[in-house]
Amino acid sequence: MLPSLATVADLEARLGHPITDAGERERAQALLNDASTLVRFEAGQSWVDVDGVLTVVPDLAVTITCQAALRGWYNPAGVESEQLGAVSVRYGNAWLTAKESAQLALFSRGKGLDQAILTGGFGFEVDQAPYVPVNNEEGLDTSAVADRFPLGWL
Repeated sequence: MLPSLATVADLEARLGHPITDAGERERAQALLNDASTLVRFEAGQSWVDVDGVLTVVPDLAVTITCQAALRGWYNPAGVESEQLGAVSVRYGNAWLTAKESAQLALFSRGKGLDQAILTGGFGFEVDQAPYVPVNNEEGLDTSAVADRFPLGWL
């Protein structure tokens, strides 16, 4: 099994008190292991090197791992109410919300980790104003300026 993405100390910090009982520490680690497996699956990343040693884990992955583990900690039966009048029962220890899954999916798509440099002009030459060419079928004015529609910024 791969090492968990968060530590028991991370979980204790969110609980607001230490976990001193050996059985409870074992339960906390099991919840962190379960949550880490879910996070890795959704993110498509393992965050371990070739030797199985944990590498740098993004803060978002640690946070979501702890959140999922805390759901299992506070609600060991895994019961969740979806809406008033209809109850959905989910059994298990740790689970991810739809929002957390969507956030973790950014890691597998490479979004949120890359940056795109945007430049003005959208490929037009530097000496031209940022305009998009338009079709002037009416034949009112055929000059270069009339055949372009302004983008609204310079």
